[in-house]
Amino acid sequence: MSMLTLYNLTKFDICSQALTKVGADTITSFSDGTHESNVCSVMYDTIKKSLLYYTFWNFAIDKQQLNKLSETPTDKKFTSAHSLPGDVIRIKAVIDQNGLPNYTYRKEGQKIFSSLDTVILEYVQNMDETNKGFMRHLGGLELKQISETQYEFIVEVKEMHLNTGKIAHGGFLSTIADTGMGTAAHRVAGDRRCVTINLDMKFISAGQLGDKLKGDVKILKKTKTLVFISCEISNDKEIVVSASGTWKIL
Repeated sequence: MSMLTLYNLTKFDICSQALTKVGADTITSFSDGTHESNVCSVMYDTIKKSLLYYTFWNFAIDKQQLNKLSETPTDKKFTSAHSLPGDVIRIKAVIDQNGLPNYTYRKEGQKIFSSLDTVILEYVQNMDETNKGFMRHLGGLELKQISETQYEFIVEVKEMHLNTGKIAHGGFLSTIADTGMGTAAHRVAGDRRCVTINLDMKFISAGQLGDKLKGDVKILKKTKTLVFISCEISNDKEIVVSASGTWKIL
């Protein structure tokens, strides 16, 4: 099996092949109620992140330019703070504008401190269906299952997510709502492909820079071809967005 073929496998494909390899019963979905599906659902993301962390796989390496934030680093040894992409598993290198590695930096939470105005970050990314393509430009999104019908995600509002009024852009809020609900639809449909056919957004309050926005996603109804979902996105004080939508199972 080529690396390209392996890379294109879905989470469901990988778990199914692993179960076959060890002689266990295969699963029909991650919510089919079997012991095997429960183990796969609980263990997959932890094992995947561990494998990505301990080896610099070429397919998982990405580079992004990080610009200087307006805030002052808490560590006074450094002059610049930079916001890390949301899909960082491990930093491989911090590179200056001349293409040379810079070893004088410090990671603190989702930021790194340096003495450079602009850095190139080379890092291992979390390979996940929710931070490929367009979502990678917004920092990625990781959806966690709470119950058979409930999911949640947390996204931090960063400078790149703000509009000219210095609050979270409506397009950013719509995207994370659509992505969170769409990923939930994909999972409840047994990892079959799903597409948005209707999305209703109600903007209730403003998301501010630094807010940790929590998305509470609920599966309202599932038929053979459709999934109906709602989502409330809130900060630590109030609801920011209320959304609902319909996804078609392909």
